[in-house]
Amino acid sequence: MAESNEDGSVETFRDTYAAIDRVYDMYARSCGVSPTEFWCLAAVADNGLTSQAEVADHLGASRQTVNSAFKQLCSRGLVVLEPEPDNGRVKRARLTGDGDAFVERHLVALDEAEKAVWEALPAADRTMLNRVMGRYLAALAPSLASLNR
Repeated sequence: MAESNEDGSVETFRDTYAAIDRVYDMYARSCGVSPTEFWCLAAVADNGLTSQAEVADHLGASRQTVNSAFKQLCSRGLVVLEPEPDNGRVKRARLTGDGDAFVERHLVALDEAEKAVWEALPAADRTMLNRVMGRYLAALAPSLASLNR
């Protein structure tokens, strides 16, 4: 993995983005869960999202993928799914004691590691990265949306 990618090509951007994604995937797997399961736990713990539909929308994943992840999380005893009182078809996810311990051990550690790495970057680089990525996202989303019209 290259440490410096200063050629300005879209290929280098894609390679770097994919490498970052792989780092997160490897971390999730090292915690004993799939990447989807990991991010489902994060969505429940960090964002207060509890329905599988909310989590799927948040992750940009299919409901089927999220449903499979929640089944695995339930079988591992990290999450329980309970019917919503007003609509029994909707299941709400709740972390179990083991789920809380998993979050504390793995998600909190990830958050602290990310913050430490982020803070080690010069302030100007952090600001520039956020600004450029925001501009890239603002331009990319409508561009890709127009492709299927």
